[in-house]
Amino acid sequence: VRNSPLAEEADGVYVARRCASAGDVARTDAVASSWPSSQRCLAARVEARGNSGDVRGAVELAEAGEPIYPVVANAAMRALSLIGDGAGSMAFLRRLPETAIDRGTYLLAMRAHKCDADGCL
Repeated sequence: VRNSPLAEEADGVYVARRCASAGDVARTDAVASSWPSSQRCLAARVEARGNSGDVRGAVELAEAGEPIYPVVANAAMRALSLIGDGAGSMAFLRRLPETAIDRGTYLLAMRAHKCDADGCL
């Protein structure tokens, strides 16, 4: 995908998300580097870090993006919810600008809190 002149952002996003679902940070970053301004590629990079267990790295990468888009914030919030970090998700939610928050962001924050409080969903 990276070397093809016919590849479009949607192709790159598809491949990056597949790599991210496997937690392959290096391959996700390599694919996403072809579209550095794509919010969906950045979200895939954040997701890859979360799936590989680097939740703090996922949150830091999401916060480094300017501006932060809801799809990127949700990927970081999903990483926090995977480990049940309710306090971390609330702190992250408070740091996010209003434009980066949508309904999904709140639902993922509640999921992280539920996992933190009860140990399960």
